Amino acid sequence: MENLGQFLRTYRNDHALTQTDLGLLLGITKVTISNIENNKIRAGSKVIKSISNNLEIELLEVVRLNENNKQI
Repeated sequence: MENLGQFLRTYRNDHALTQTDLGLLLGITKVTISNIENNKIRAGSKVIKSISNNLEIELLEVVRLNENNKQI
């Protein structure tokens, strides 16, 4: 089952974006992108909304992916 971290990494790779590029698009730092991708944190509500709006993904899908992020 895919989680938000896996989704973001795949999205970045498919669109040839760095963590910095994606962070600028979403209005968050590359450190936050890295932490989400590596399952160190779950995205907060503002980040979830930003992902949904800027990457044109249904909000509920982003929430589902975020719930699958298991923090290590």
